[in-house]
Amino acid sequence: MTENVPPPGTDLCGFTELADGAGRALSWGSGKAAFGIILLRVGDCVTAYVNRCPHFQIPLDHLTNVTLFGEFVLCSHHYAAFRIADGNCVEGPCEGASLTPMPVAVVAGRIRIVEGLE
Repeated sequence: MTENVPPPGTDLCGFTELADGAGRALSWGSGKAAFGIILLRVGDCVTAYVNRCPHFQIPLDHLTNVTLFGEFVLCSHHYAAFRIADGNCVEGPCEGASLTPMPVAVVAGRIRIVEGLE
């Protein structure tokens, strides 16, 4: 799964292309080697996680688009609720598990992958 992880500096999209209160799934590679992330925007804050539910190891947007509900992102397969702020599952079959964070930052109006979490 790590063979298609995009490197630091990878441009993901423009900040204004991701609406406030919206999420977007992006992927690199295909099939079992595919690597995906989800971008989540709340106000001026953009958060990113590996697009993989810790319950079934499938993308959070497996059946629908990325779904945000208030301060949560939902797994489309079984509706587990993960806090956007920290990726912790607070409701559903994987309660107590967490999403894997991806380090991103807004640089010159663009959302990019950066080195490590700040």
